[in-house]
Amino acid sequence: MILFPGVAAYRRGGRSELYATVRQDGVIYFAFIFLVSVINVIVALTLPVGGYSPKPADYEDEN
Repeated sequence: MILFPGVAAYRRGGRSELYATVRQDGVIYFAFIFLVSVINVIVALTLPVGGYSPKPADYEDEN
């Protein structure tokens, strides 16, 4: 979502705050943060809805 305003500002003059921040902090850092965010969303979407519920201590398997 932030990519479109960043590209537009770069085309207007190339000295936007976003461009300066990316140049200063590094593209690799932003790519890493994006990757971690994508992994977080994937994990959140694939986890079961009920969550984890361990079996009680006195649980006996019937087999």
